[in-house]
Amino acid sequence: PAYRVAPHVWNVGGQDDVAAYLLDSGEGLILIDTGYEQTLYMLIDRIWRTGHDPRDIKMILLSHWHGDHVNGCRMLKEMSGAEVWISEIDEQQHQLHKDDTKPMPTIPYDVEHFYDDSKPIKLGRFEIHTKLCPGHTPGATSFWFDDTDEETGKTYRCAMHGGLGVMPHMKPEMLKANGQSK
Repeated sequence: PAYRVAPHVWNVGGQDDVAAYLLDSGEGLILIDTGYEQTLYMLIDRIWRTGHDPRDIKMILLSHWHGDHVNGCRMLKEMSGAEVWISEIDEQQHQLHKDDTKPMPTIPYDVEHFYDDSKPIKLGRFEIHTKLCPGHTPGATSFWFDDTDEETGKTYRCAMHGGLGVMPHMKPEMLKANGQSK
């Protein structure tokens, strides 16, 4: 089931191996990652069960381009009209590999914004900072922000790493094949 991780933040991931986080900014919802296409129905159900309407998603922030994190993106964007954000280098990788079928295909989606680590993303109560963290993919991005509980006045520092572990994508031969080194 969905569960609260901070006063205005829930894990609504539709499966056990990939998390997706819903942030209630007070001026619309922000979703970090969208999970698999096959489990999108569970993610949507979990958003409803937190008392939120998925049509109120204003921003979808993608941690990296792998299908298990982005394959619900297009459908959620169509449902809500949300703006999609990703690192520029991972969108380049997505376009380069969009027709690959292994290890899993990615479903096409449109991107409106690229992260700029020097400018936070702002919506309502949230000011989300990003940091490019190459490793899992060349453009994996991490996020951090504060969330304050209005009743107690306590502020929580929240963070989400965009992809743990060095994957084969970062090996010299893969970097060369992907046009990222000579």
